[in-house]
Amino acid sequence: MNFFKEIEGGETIFKNKMTTKVFKGEVKGRILEVRFALAGKVERVFKKVGERVRRGEILASLEKKIFQVELDRQLADYEKTRAEFEIFNLQKSGAEDDLTKYLKMGKQAQLNASVKEVELAKARLEQTNFFRQWRGWFWTMGELLQE
Repeated sequence: MNFFKEIEGGETIFKNKMTTKVFKGEVKGRILEVRFALAGKVERVFKKVGERVRRGEILASLEKKIFQVELDRQLADYEKTRAEFEIFNLQKSGAEDDLTKYLKMGKQAQLNASVKEVELAKARLEQTNFFRQWRGWFWTMGELLQE
């Protein structure tokens, strides 16, 4: 059921579970097309068409399993890279030649890159929930009416 419905003569009907009222005039607002930042299968839609939504509410979520597995894989890779860095430091402790210095810089760069990969995987997992950024109504799947 649409929240607002235009009828003959330019009147607009407002409907909810409790009441039906007729108003003369037009509904003012912008219809915004909305999308997830990531591709994936929608797991759950939390609002129905015509339902009012408040800023910060979750409207829908994607399946999280693939994104969680990716985060777990990145965390395991980070632990491995960190262990290799620590082993290198133990093996080369006290050595101060240029070759050791550059090898250590390379190991540190690998560790830093691994940290960033974990951060990206966490960000992707967080993007599986679609939050409403403004007040309005859930118009249709993929569209919102902004107040």
